[in-house]
Amino acid sequence: MSKKPATPLQPAHCLQFGLKIAEEANKRVTSVRCNFCAFFGRTKVKAGDEHAGEKRQRSSRNDTKY
Repeated sequence: MSKKPATPLQPAHCLQFGLKIAEEANKRVTSVRCNFCAFFGRTKVKAGDEHAGEKRQRSSRNDTKY
């Protein structure tokens, strides 16, 4: 048996995050779609990108507080 989502989808989320309900079952939302991705396309990583798959490192801080 699947777990219930911690927070059900609120109608305000659809407008705020650009979501569209894709599937419903028993009056419950089971899947949503991002309208921004649908219209503008998903961001794709280029194959030749030298930073693909790397984690960003935190910049060093050398400021001294007195």
